[in-house]
Amino acid sequence: MVGIPLKGPGLYVVEIESAILGKALLDPPKPMFVPTAVLVTNLSVHFKQGRESSLVWVTTLDKAEPVADAAVSVLNCEGRVLWKGRTDANGVARIDTELREEADEPACRFELPAHDYSQLRALRRLGEGFLVTAQTRKT
Repeated sequence: MVGIPLKGPGLYVVEIESAILGKALLDPPKPMFVPTAVLVTNLSVHFKQGRESSLVWVTTLDKAEPVADAAVSVLNCEGRVLWKGRTDANGVARIDTELREEADEPACRFELPAHDYSQLRALRRLGEGFLVTAQTRKT
């Protein structure tokens, strides 16, 4: 566990070098670089995909209250925007169109180095599905 001081809300991409971890895990031993993304936010985005329509609802993390007028985007793994809109007074965005099934969308393949974490179960389907984001005007 490493603490990194971050300036405020936002998406941060960081990479930490660890000679100790590399010595324990790599042969021959050399520094290991561990990348990660950190999202600092008070928003929680919930997504329910349906055949003919879908729902996104946005709440605050601290109080589980609906977030009105949040900008919502649904993207495929290539970063192409499939839908965008805003939440209503109840924090709900109704997507009144069919979003293509995950199997119909192109699977994004990532070339990962052999020493990477590509064998981890959590990363196996990283290039599939949708990315649903929400953003408010507040900073």
